[in-house]
Amino acid sequence: MLYGVIILVIILAALGILFITYFNQFKFSLVKIAEAENNMNLLLEKKLDCLLRIQNIIEKKLQDDEKKEFNVKQIKIKLLDHFKLREKLSDNEKALNKILDHRIKLAEMKNVPNILEELKDTDTDIEAIRKYYNDHAELFNHLVHHFPSNLLAIFLHYHEKELYADEVKDTLEILKD
Repeated sequence: MLYGVIILVIILAALGILFITYFNQFKFSLVKIAEAENNMNLLLEKKLDCLLRIQNIIEKKLQDDEKKEFNVKQIKIKLLDHFKLREKLSDNEKALNKILDHRIKLAEMKNVPNILEELKDTDTDIEAIRKYYNDHAELFNHLVHHFPSNLLAIFLHYHEKELYADEVKDTLEILKD
């Protein structure tokens, strides 16, 4: 009888330690994901600001079809999550680069080179935060899907986190085709 109680206490202690370990891993991942999301939001706002400043400088020189392609002012930042906002800003940046490739004089207008350099630095920071976010989201998703941490995930109502697409890999796959 005494051995049965001791074994039960040992099993409960092991389960408690296991619960605490996985709980802490979930919380650590959630803190890192939240940190990355906050940093991403700040960087996306900075990128939006850079694109708006460029648009304000060059918009009088743009043709109508170019204005339709590159129109940062129409982005409603409050209605978009950081995944969609990043996508919209990237699309506008691609349109801007296409315009500047064809119309070099626009790229040489006052302050545009400095803003383009700031935009390039911001893109580098965004890529670093994207990787940081994806690393921690992948760890979180692994915990959500694998036993025994998935039992705790079900109990705590944790669901898989969305990942950022890797634009570099996507571009390389398109080039391969």
